[in-house]
Amino acid sequence: MAPHKSVLESYIRLNGIHPALRLCLAEDRLTLPSVASLAAMPYEVQSRMASLMGRIRLSASLQRKVLALLEELSAMTGGQMDAPLDDPLVQSILDDSGLSPFQKGEALHEILYRMKYPTLSKALDRFQASRKQLALPGSVRIIPHPFFETGDLRVEFQADNAERFRELANALHNAAQSPKLEELFHIV
Repeated sequence: MAPHKSVLESYIRLNGIHPALRLCLAEDRLTLPSVASLAAMPYEVQSRMASLMGRIRLSASLQRKVLALLEELSAMTGGQMDAPLDDPLVQSILDDSGLSPFQKGEALHEILYRMKYPTLSKALDRFQASRKQLALPGSVRIIPHPFFETGDLRVEFQADNAERFRELANALHNAAQSPKLEELFHIV
């Protein structure tokens, strides 16, 4: 251990965590920083989060994002950190036996993100629906400005030969003639 008071205090907190969280750490289902963050939570929240981690799998970066979203959502509502997990949509994802633990983790992140940013989520849904109406090939990506701060769009595609390039350029030309294109510039 590093000879710092804060390191000792962290390890003392970790010593008092819920045994199920300790097991999550030992089984690499949670990172040390995630467990250290959860150690400050009430014991019942620790238990519920350990139970959650038994049902889903998250990469280290997705753990940070999910825990941050849970904290932010609970701060917005004044509830405990695990309160958003009571949402019926979250429960339906967690109970879906057709999804792998990794898919459940990604779906949980998506749901929590949508809960935190409902206006942005609705704008993204409208954008995707409008984009779909252009009937562009899947390899053509139309990307809005982050958070729709401006009406700018970025178009990307990848072609492995000249013929494919011509096909994609022609598809873009046809989309440019469609009145549906205007909708992409007026989402928000």
